[in-house]
Amino acid sequence: MKEIEDILHIVPNPSFPETVERFFVTREKFYEQQQQLNQILEEDLSRLDLDRKNHFLKKYRAFEIRKGGMFNDDIRAMRNRADRERADAKNAILEKHSWYHDLINKVNATNKHLSKLEQVLLERIKCYIEDEVEFSQSVFVQMMKLIPQRVFNEDAIQRIIRFVKQHSKISERDFLEAIELANHEMKMSATALRSI
Repeated sequence: MKEIEDILHIVPNPSFPETVERFFVTREKFYEQQQQLNQILEEDLSRLDLDRKNHFLKKYRAFEIRKGGMFNDDIRAMRNRADRERADAKNAILEKHSWYHDLINKVNATNKHLSKLEQVLLERIKCYIEDEVEFSQSVFVQMMKLIPQRVFNEDAIQRIIRFVKQHSKISERDFLEAIELANHEMKMSATALRSI
């Protein structure tokens, strides 16, 4: 009791002897002190919260790009430089690739006018190569899901798919499973039947 009074700076009243009354007075002053400290802490927390919100808004507004602002040109220049570097890196990957240009030459030699689907398929293959994705079973499934079932067995589409399969490390079994997973069926074309 004496320690609490000392900590809370409660001056003991000599008129109160060590009785229950003194305990109640000390306890009452302790609760008053606790309530005051809680009030001060709540005010500090609310002030800090408000300051934090204001600080965040100031930082956010500092990064806002206004039309004609000085940062607008810098950011545009950085984006253009990053786009150029990314395009250069992808072009370098395509140039080094062993069979991509052979595929394009083969497709263009057999068909002067590419269908929209062939263009999409070639573009997807190009993206896989640029991103250096290995042509695994899951990649073949994704690629084949682009192709509608009605045109899956057309010679032009099969020529592209077979060329990629021939130059990738996928086994025949995984390739056939990929066709099945993509909900396609392999039908033998007339030219394939003649070659058997």
